[in-house]
Amino acid sequence: MKDVEFVAGDSSDKTMLILQSLLCVLREKNLLTRADIENLCDKVQASAADHAQNPLPCCDASALAAA
Repeated sequence: MKDVEFVAGDSSDKTMLILQSLLCVLREKNLLTRADIENLCDKVQASAADHAQNPLPCCDASALAAA
């Protein structure tokens, strides 16, 4: 795997890279099917589309503090 350097302030890029890497590993190990990934994408899109009524479970400040 390539070494990637990050600059401060791009926590969303780091988060996406980590999520994509996890999904790839789970898929390679046959722990996650393509249908599972598509189902997960649908759920995330539905939650993001209705953010006022059903906000995503974390906020930027908490996610940044956890990173």
